[in-house]
Parts: sequence; C-alpha cells; structure tokens
Amino acid sequence: MRDVCVCAVAVSMAVFGLCYIVQIWRAKAAPPVATWVMFFAGCWISFPTYAFAESLTIETVGADIVNAMDLFFVTAVLGAILLRGRFKNDMDVYEYCYLAVALGIVVFWLATGKSWGANKMSQCLMVAAYVPTISKMIRAGRNTESYFGWVPAIFNSLVGLYPAWYDGKELAIWYDVRAFVQSSLLVLLMVYYDLRKRRNE
Repeated sequence: MRDVCVCAVAVSMAVFGLCYIVQIWRAKAAPPVATWVMFFAGCWISFPTYAFAESLTIETVGADIVNAMDLFFVTAVLGAILLRGRFKNDMDVYEYCYLAVALGIVVFWLATGKSWGANKMSQCLMVAAYVPTISKMIRAGRNTESYFGWVPAIFNSLVGLYPAWYDGKELAIWYDVRAFVQSSLLVLLMVYYDLRKRRNE
C-alpha cells in the first residue's frame, strides 16, 4: 500500500504538473511569479534539511514523496513562467523579506547543523508563500488560478500522508498536512470567486 501511494503521488504530480505548465504556456493561467519564487526557495530548503534530519536514503525517500516531487514541480512551473515571458516582477517588500528570511534559515542551518529546526522553519516559511496568490485573487476579485495546479495538490498531500505515517517520518507528515490545509483553503477561495462570477452573469 505504501508503494502504491508513492507511485500514485509521483504519477499525479507529473501528469497534472504538465497540464498546469501547458495552461501557463497558453496563458490560461497567470500565477504570480512571486509565489513561485517563494515556493522555489522554500522547497529547496525544505527537502535538503529533511534529508539530513531524517538520514534520507533511496529506500526511504518515498516517505517524503510530496516534497521530493515538489522540487521538480515547482522548478518546472517557475521555469515555464519565466521562459514564457508573460510576467512582470510583482515582488514587493514582503517577498524580498521572505527571501531574506529564507537566506537566514540557510545560514542558521549551515552554522548550527540543526537540520530538524531548519526544516521546521522552512515549513513556516512556506505557509507565507501562499500570500501573493491569495492577495492577487482578492485584489482582482476573481479566480486567477488554474484548478490543475491546486486540486491535485490536495490529492497528493492527502495520499502522501500514508507513506509518511507508515515510515514514521514526522517532518514529512508536517509537510503533507501543511500542503493539504493550504491547498484546500486556496481551492475554496477559487471556488468562491468562480461561483460569484456565475451568479453575476
């Protein structure tokens, strides 16, 4: 069952990640570059610190399959946004402060070697990465996101909980729970704006 869940998450993230990238490429989705820069920073701090904290091996990487696949997913989405060129530098003081904090976490990790603490801090950091997307939708008064990007995230984080629980990896469980809650809240906001649009038509 553990291996089935790991494979399901890997396939889901690959397929729906590609669909999301295609939507970005066709300008059917316009995610703020700031959000994905922040996710990029958070993921690339989270996974290495997890790997050191949990003594990760090839055999145990399945426990944190969501974070592992996020490395590729987030990097590919950010690459699509940048390569397509349909973006403006929407980063403001908040985002630059976020990146400064991310750098601070890396410095803390390298200076102290406390991978567990650095990973927990990176999870708190990733909570803040959703703010630009939510802010953009609220300012626009409409859904600016694609369901291909976020509904699968709910499925993946929920299914990914089983391997994390099965292997007893607390940090992986925390990562999946955080991703599930935040993706669910974001999708609810998307649904709200889509329903409001239909009522007004």
